[in-house]
Amino acid sequence: MASNGLTIAQPLAEIAKIHNLNNPYGERDVTLTHEDIETRKTALITVIVITVLRICLAFESFLMGIVLLGGSLYRNTRDNLFLGF
Repeated sequence: MASNGLTIAQPLAEIAKIHNLNNPYGERDVTLTHEDIETRKTALITVIVITVLRICLAFESFLMGIVLLGGSLYRNTRDNLFLGF
C-alpha cells in the first residue's frame, strides 16, 4: 500500500484525465492551421514518393538479377558447347 494514502486507481484516473481516455470524443483541440496542413501534406507526399522510388529500385534490382543470372547461365552453356561438353 502506498505510504501517501493514494490507491492504485487514483494515479490511473489522473492519467486517464491527462490523456482524455474516459471521454475520447469529448472536447479536444484538433484545430489545424494552414501551416500544419501544408506541413503534413508535404510530409505525406514525400513519404509516398520515397516509397514508390524504393519499390521501383527493388523491382529494377530484381530484374537485373534475373538478367545477369540468365546471361551467366547462357555464357556457361555456350562455353561448354565450344569445349565439347
